[in-house]
Amino acid sequence: MKTELLIKYYNENEPEKVDTYIQRLIENIKDVGSLVSRYYLYLLIIIFAYYLTKESQLESINLGIVQFSDLKIIKISLPPVFTFIYLILLVAENRRQMLSHQVKVLFNMRNKTELNQDDLQRTHYNEFNSSILPFNFITELTHKISYSKFSGILVMLTLLCMIMFLSGALFVFEYLMLKDLYSLWNNGIIVKIIFILTICMFVLSLYFAFRFAFINSTEEKRDKEFWLLVAKEQQGI
Repeated sequence: MKTELLIKYYNENEPEKVDTYIQRLIENIKDVGSLVSRYYLYLLIIIFAYYLTKESQLESINLGIVQFSDLKIIKISLPPVFTFIYLILLVAENRRQMLSHQVKVLFNMRNKTELNQDDLQRTHYNEFNSSILPFNFITELTHKISYSKFSGILVMLTLLCMIMFLSGALFVFEYLMLKDLYSLWNNGIIVKIIFILTICMFVLSLYFAFRFAFINSTEEKRDKEFWLLVAKEQQGI
């Protein structure tokens, strides 16, 4: 959501309504955070299962109440499941970031007598913002770094390196699974359908990853321009 819309919402509603909305946002962030944590665990399980079936010489796996007698079925099933879960994570993480920004802006407007540019900036969280928001590693990291001497540069480089490394590692793993799935291309029409479906979801994941990055960059630029406009109005220019 654009910062201008948040400020407009704040100005047009009673403080009690704004407080209620903030609480609902926080509950929503908790729900999204729980989903993200659960799905990251699913990704780790899939990665473990992938290398287990790839390197293992076993003909079957017994997991108590479930037994897989044909490991080829697992090899075929893992790529689309992994890609679908990763796509969900991309959307969920972007939603959590958007909701956190809303809480931060509304909370700062509700509790601070004088705003500054940091209160609108999407990568800056003060002590109160960090305390009221549910735990998020990225938020905590940006909060700790923001008080260092070279805060802006460190925040940008640290987040960029982390995102590139994690996203890159997951995309490489996804590519390796697709490569192994393609090696089974001649094993029937079902394999072909699954491979094409996985490719489509993989391309969709790339699209959303770049789209979200572009939107966030655009919104950050727009926030800076909006703050400059507000600052000029406050100075009577």
